[in-house]
Amino acid sequence: MMRRAATILMVLCLAGCREWETPVFEQTNALPNVTLGELREYLHGEGELIFAEEIELSGRVVSSDRAGNFYNTFFIDDGTGAAEIMAGMPDLDAVYHPGQRIAVRARGLAVGWRDGAMQIGLPPEPGNRFATGYFYHPTVIGAYVTAERSVEPVRPLEVAISDLGVELCGRLVRIAGLKADPATATAGWAQTLPSPITGYVKFRSSPADSITVTTSGYASFARAPVPMGKVTLTGILFYGRGGTSRDHFLLKLRDENDIVY
Repeated sequence: MMRRAATILMVLCLAGCREWETPVFEQTNALPNVTLGELREYLHGEGELIFAEEIELSGRVVSSDRAGNFYNTFFIDDGTGAAEIMAGMPDLDAVYHPGQRIAVRARGLAVGWRDGAMQIGLPPEPGNRFATGYFYHPTVIGAYVTAERSVEPVRPLEVAISDLGVELCGRLVRIAGLKADPATATAGWAQTLPSPITGYVKFRSSPADSITVTTSGYASFARAPVPMGKVTLTGILFYGRGGTSRDHFLLKLRDENDIVY
């Protein structure tokens, strides 16, 4: 276990936005892959960096932009953690299919964070206040990200609101026994007219436990009525403001199939 930890640190010898102490390692010719969970743990869920070594990350696609609730990015999950790939292009569902295995050659790429979720993309352009930039073009992303032939369904993590932790951000989760707060569900999932505005609907599993579902005004189901009975919801987990002044857990559905009555 100690050797594994040391090896992870070795392949993460990097130039980033933080300065890190230089550890001493045993010499090895092996080039291990680093899991997304290990990378998140190493960065303490907030560190920003640019990879300086040839390492490979991988995972299966767990999001979809087909319904319009996700835009220009997609999420991968390797069973230990997740990352948002900053593609910067539309119609990603046609190239990066749900369940498809994705390999990421990380050297030269940057890591940042949004609402608790880890992001991987190009280093930001000068003047960009964010830690990662978009790939923007299929040729550019193709030099780093490969969609492999392997496609397998990814089962969401079955969790209760009381079990949630920020280490789960970016992962596909399923929460049962939720009921919408009527005060937040009067106008559907989100506003579409006169201009699209992100909607926030609070769901509770008990008086003390709640989570906010965030929906883009461009989502195909934005104007659909919010169910008032108990439902099971599946989506990508985040932790952020979500229309309030304090951080709390947020859930972003992929499409209407993520709502089970």
